[in-house]
Amino acid sequence: GMAIWTKRRKRKIQAKTRVVAGAIAGALAGCVTTAALHPIDTVKTQMQLQSRGYCSPMHGPLHCFLTLMKAKGFASVYAGFRAAAGGAMISSALYFGAYEWAKTALPLDWPGRMAIAAVIGNAVSSTMLVPKELIKQRLQAGATGGAFYVARTALQRDGIRGLYVGYGTTLLRNAPSNAINFSLFEWIKARRLERTQKPALAPWESFLAGLTSGGCSSFLTTPMDVAKTRLMTQQSARSSLQLRASGLLVTLATVAREDGPLGLYRGAVPRAVHGAAFGALGFLAFETCKRALLVRMSTRLAEVDAQHHLVVRP
Repeated sequence: GMAIWTKRRKRKIQAKTRVVAGAIAGALAGCVTTAALHPIDTVKTQMQLQSRGYCSPMHGPLHCFLTLMKAKGFASVYAGFRAAAGGAMISSALYFGAYEWAKTALPLDWPGRMAIAAVIGNAVSSTMLVPKELIKQRLQAGATGGAFYVARTALQRDGIRGLYVGYGTTLLRNAPSNAINFSLFEWIKARRLERTQKPALAPWESFLAGLTSGGCSSFLTTPMDVAKTRLMTQQSARSSLQLRASGLLVTLATVAREDGPLGLYRGAVPRAVHGAAFGALGFLAFETCKRALLVRMSTRLAEVDAQHHLVVRP
């Protein structure tokens, strides 16, 4: 037993511990943030639908929210919530687990290490994120029958590819968004810890750092999100604006031609608000849960080999 308890093995266990803690904390963070912020996401989707949605492009997010409430009731702002919450837990677990693994696996001196880790996490989690987003947004756009019906319809019409409409666009949207979000968060975190000389951020510090990084990254990548929304909802709506484009650039060009350059930033305010709140709540939940899990796991590992004082730092 103890003879094979080598330093190398302990490093592997330490790395696996961070991945497991990250995945569990990510799932909890995904559930919390989705429950709190789904109405804002619904408003953003309706604004991006323009003439196909309930919201006039001439009015703002608050008017859109009140219009939805008046037309379809409170349940309308939580359309697609079950699909979003279930998918968010799985995709967030995949994302943060892969992110923590990549942070451990990549050399410490690599430039852009955090951004690369974020992109790896995005690539892994998108296998679950894209079908979840597609089902959620079609329900938000007015599709009926529930999540399983929407998924079955997409599968019957186009096969497995039907659930991955907009997959490339989602990767192109999320890769820069996540790279900006996580790099900025980690930079703020590192500067704050350097200044305070503490081992971890306080909850309110995680909240503010996530608020800043999430809002900035979401606003800057709104054009990609507009294109993704149009692609994912085009098959569930009929309108004069027929976007049959399969490519990101063609979709962006079509939106710019139909709505002007500002059309690429339609829904930017609710998206930035959603991103800021998502970042604040998400990083608060993630950092708090991860720290608690790592402290507990490191205590158990320390008991296994007190001689080496194995401690997994949060």
